[in-house]
Amino acid sequence: MTSDVKCPLCGSATTLRTAKKGSNIGEQFYVCERYPECKGKVKYQTQVEDKSKSRIKKMMGSMPSDIQWLATFEYIRSQAAPVMSKISKASGGSDKELLEALNEATRQLPVLLQAMKEIPEPSKEEYKKSREDVLKGIEFYIQGCQSHIQWVETKKSSYLNEGLAHFNEATRKFDSSTKWLVKSE
Repeated sequence: MTSDVKCPLCGSATTLRTAKKGSNIGEQFYVCERYPECKGKVKYQTQVEDKSKSRIKKMMGSMPSDIQWLATFEYIRSQAAPVMSKISKASGGSDKELLEALNEATRQLPVLLQAMKEIPEPSKEEYKKSREDVLKGIEFYIQGCQSHIQWVETKKSSYLNEGLAHFNEATRKFDSSTKWLVKSE
């Protein structure tokens, strides 16, 4: 039971559950403890998003924008890398494992993207370009995940090709976003 998340329909406590079948396989959500009498539920992402935003804002405090940018850049890279890695590992496994990894990415990456957008723009031009590339890279990666989910569910090659194109563009943007790191060494 989760006391801080209440049922939106009746106000009762909720329990965190994971979808075991359907297109939302692997996704987590809160369901009313009175289920099946009450069908109230809350998306898990909403709760994670609120907690992540407050944690990032607290961490950043009153740092100058360039330091905020660098700290956020490193934080997002450290949070996004395992999510993306999980998809790569699941690609050789079952459709169920791949769907779970893709759904997890489509839940977590938008939270990171939003956090990046809320940090003030840095003053240095190279950081501004990196910020732009990271934002675009995450957006492309999310689109690639969504296309891959459609491919797994339908097996239509057009979705596979679309997903791969998005992943390739995301990789290009991520590579471009770190060029300034090489310059500074």
